[in-house]
Amino acid sequence: KSIQRVVNSARNYHYENTLAWDHDGADMLPSRHYVTYMSKMSDYKNEFQKEVDEFIDNYPELLTSVMNDLSSLYNSEDYPTQNKLRDKVVMDSRVTPIPESADFRVDLPAKESQKLKDELDARLVDANQAAEKDLYMRLYTTLAKAVVVLKTPDKIFRNSLVLNIIELANK
Repeated sequence: KSIQRVVNSARNYHYENTLAWDHDGADMLPSRHYVTYMSKMSDYKNEFQKEVDEFIDNYPELLTSVMNDLSSLYNSEDYPTQNKLRDKVVMDSRVTPIPESADFRVDLPAKESQKLKDELDARLVDANQAAEKDLYMRLYTTLAKAVVVLKTPDKIFRNSLVLNIIELANK
């Protein structure tokens, strides 16, 4: 549970600070937020590693408990060794530049090369539009909540209502 808590926090932080970009799970990070983002993700990775180390240190006792609970149903082959488990539990992030169609360095006939560049340009336009739409939807959702609160006389106005809008505007 403690490992999952760190993973969820890191994932939420990532989603709050990036924009959807690529179908393969890559997201766009505004360059002005790079240092802050990487520092925070480093903190999450350190916390994650601490929790993983603690879990793996306790793993033999946990296996003993499982063995006692399962009795004759226990099969040691169902459970990885501590070393194999450590290799499976990893938190990683990668930063790559956004490609440009001018980056094609392949020896292709001019017609094919231009076709590939045109296709990449179209995909980059689509990805940019998707990222902008994601940002607009976040803004719309945040402002829609503010409108509901401000229109309802019985609702309690909290500073977080304005702070959420300011935080989103700074992204």
